Amino acid sequence: MEQYGSLKEDDRIRGSTPAELASRCLAMCQAYIGGSWTLAKDASEVEVQRITGGLTNQLYSVQLLDSVPSTRNEVYPNEPRKVAVKLFQKKLIDPSFGRSGESERLSDVVVLTLLSQAEVCPKVYGIFDDGFVQTFYEARNT
Repeated sequence: MEQYGSLKEDDRIRGSTPAELASRCLAMCQAYIGGSWTLAKDASEVEVQRITGGLTNQLYSVQLLDSVPSTRNEVYPNEPRKVAVKLFQKKLIDPSFGRSGESERLSDVVVLTLLSQAEVCPKVYGIFDDGFVQTFYEARNT
């Protein structure tokens, strides 16, 4: 543990959040959720926290600050003010399996979409090239 110097425990476990990520997450939420998310002027009006630092995925909670007013959302009447944004990294797959490149996440996205529509997993608000936006559930590992 001494080798990590002044890093806080949370930084050692979860890693840091890239500075430009808040802008990217806000843009995804504005595009796929709309409503109150479109009232946020810039990334300073959202709070982004890294939840996991996996090898093939990065998961973040993205929340609108209280300073952003709520507005009516025609598409999502129960609009979330906090969501989860998952970003895919390159899968660690042996190229001999025949799954690589742009389609390597296709089966993941198909399954995610079907489960969301069947309401057996968090609601998916949007899917983009390297990730998705979905409902965030507060949970605690005990």
